[in-house]
This record gives sequence, C-alpha cells and structure tokens, in this order.
Amino acid sequence: GHYYLTWVEGKFEEGEKHLNTAIELEPFSSICYINQYAVLFTAGKLEEAFQYVRKGIEIDPDSLIANRIMGIAYLYRKQYNEATEYLEFANKLSNGAAFNQVDLINLYTSMGSLEQAHAVMENLKMKLKEGKYVSSCMMSFAAGFLGDIAEAIKWLEKAYDEHDAYLCILKYYPFMPIKLRQDSRFQSFISKMNFPE
Repeated sequence: GHYYLTWVEGKFEEGEKHLNTAIELEPFSSICYINQYAVLFTAGKLEEAFQYVRKGIEIDPDSLIANRIMGIAYLYRKQYNEATEYLEFANKLSNGAAFNQVDLINLYTSMGSLEQAHAVMENLKMKLKEGKYVSSCMMSFAAGFLGDIAEAIKWLEKAYDEHDAYLCILKYYPFMPIKLRQDSRFQSFISKMNFPE
C-alpha cells in the first residue's frame, strides 16, 4: 500500500505512517526499513532516510534489495567508494538483473567513468538481442543516465505500449535520471499517463 500512496498518489506522510506501523509489527524485517528509506528519500527527508537504510542493511547484510538501496543511498550522498561496494555486490547477488545494471550506469556516470557505464549499457542491449527480458523503463533510465534523453523518451513510449509495470510509479519514482525528469517531453508523457491529482 505504501508504494501506491507514495509513488502513485504522492501521499508521502501516509506512506511513512503505514511503514512506521509495519516496523512496529515487524521490527526485525529488513525490507520495512528499506522501504521506509525509499518513502522518506522521495519526500526529501534525506538524513532521516539514511538512518533507516543503515538499519535495514544491519538486519540483513546479504539481502539483494538492502545492498541495492544502501548503494543508492551512498550514491546520492556522493560517497562513491561505498556506493560501488554495495551496488556491485547487489549486481553480483542478482546475477546482473537489469535494474541493478541501471544502478551501475547511474553510479559510473556520476563518477565520470563513462567507459564502464557504456560497457554496462552494451550488456543490457546484448540481453535484449539474446531474447532476455529487460524492462523498457529500465532501458529508458539507462539511456537517460547516459545523457541520451531522446532515446530515453523512445523507450518510455515503448514501455507505454507494453504496459510496463514501472510506469505505475513513474511520477514520483526517485531513482531515475534528473535530466529525463526535467525534460518537457517527459512532463508531457506523465500528463498522458493520467495519474491521480
């Protein structure tokens, strides 16, 4: 429910309240803390959010999701060495899942390691050529992090035609390219999605 409240309707306080209840009921559930990080991060409560993700990784240090979100948390704090450690481990745990590879593209472009970022993008394209599923939204984000906004918009249109599940949370989803979010074509796309006001 908190995903819907936060990333579809933008009701951050309600999402936060629901997760506080979840943490009270399941105080040793890593995912509750990780999800609270995502809600607080989206609401702009960055320092408070960081405390939750640290608690989540302490509870379950081998969790794919916990390592992914811990890495993202360090990435947005510009602590790139720590971000690299967690995001590369998460990618290993997932055996190179597309969303982990997009996180690496985000990381490598943020660090200025464009050769590494493009190598990961080529790996995603190879997955598609081999007939493996890669979300069109993920391809959009990958292109956006690499600065190709026109290509990112094309992938979003493809995602729309495919009814990609990620589109449901696109309006408020925090872990996407800033340049893509700020582009007028993206804003037009969001309007076409007809999200709740």
